[in-house]
Amino acid sequence: MFLAATLALVFLAGCTGGGGQRACPAGTPMPIGSDTMAAVVAHHFERHGQESVEEFALVDGWRVELYQSGCDLIRQEFRFGAPDTVAARPAEELFAVAAERFRKMAGLSPAWAPFSQWADAIESVATEARPGVPVELPGHIRLRVEDYHLGPEWWIVVVLEQRIE
Repeated sequence: MFLAATLALVFLAGCTGGGGQRACPAGTPMPIGSDTMAAVVAHHFERHGQESVEEFALVDGWRVELYQSGCDLIRQEFRFGAPDTVAARPAEELFAVAAERFRKMAGLSPAWAPFSQWADAIESVATEARPGVPVELPGHIRLRVEDYHLGPEWWIVVVLEQRIE
């Protein structure tokens, strides 16, 4: 249940409505970071209706991109870009690194403390999960972890989806 609340906490801002459109149960995507946070070096957020893109750099050198979308199905895609000093890890360590990123973020700001719950959830499925293959978490949340290389850059992708009923 707490995982579902954490997903909603990051996404929800209140319901949209009016103009003859159905109110969205998930509300609108909201930024998780800001330029005023000590842990954030640079920040950019754009929202277009029920979709948003947020990009920021952290003081530890990692970059974060967050893509949020959905109304009845909330989808959050976290992309963590490793600094040049961090080498890509083998597939069997991918879930541990993803959990570590959420745990590090949880320690950088009180506003991000709930991310420790995502770290716990990722660690709980790490032994049976495979990169790129979705797994079900409590609260009807679907999790997928994978990575990719963009030239010399290494990116870890964590996708979280939950249907709002």
